[in-house]
Amino acid sequence: MTPKLVTARILTPSVLGTLVLGLMIFASLKVRERDFRKVVGTPNLEATYHALLTITALEENPAENHLFLPSVSLGNDLDKHISWGLTAPTKTGDYIYTSYTPPGFVAPYVVFHVLNLDVSRANLARFNFVLGAIASIVLFSFLRQLLSSLEAVTKLRVAS
Repeated sequence: MTPKLVTARILTPSVLGTLVLGLMIFASLKVRERDFRKVVGTPNLEATYHALLTITALEENPAENHLFLPSVSLGNDLDKHISWGLTAPTKTGDYIYTSYTPPGFVAPYVVFHVLNLDVSRANLARFNFVLGAIASIVLFSFLRQLLSSLEAVTKLRVAS
């Protein structure tokens, strides 16, 4: 095989697309890496602290207190029976936040717990980055398969 043929077989459109996507994900990480370490406020920081509060509450309380619903009550006795916004109380005095679905809080809680990571803004930003990167890869794979299927259908129509 000639070097040109080897290169053509290795650098298929799928491989090139995957490389470009990987470079874009890496560039995205490098551009935002400084923000992961910031201590000062940033836009929409309230949502970040809300997520961290909920993850900490899930971590500090037994599962029977919150049933893995987004709780905003921390683990100390003095943290119970304190209403917060439009939260719903449980029998144990924990308050459940009902405006967001549980996976948005339970997924980072599970990852932090399994990997023994601190509940912090930096780790939440890294979690969100990895989640976004995975979603990008899945979307790219889906679109690649869809376009390949459409190309095969088009070739069939032209041939017939």
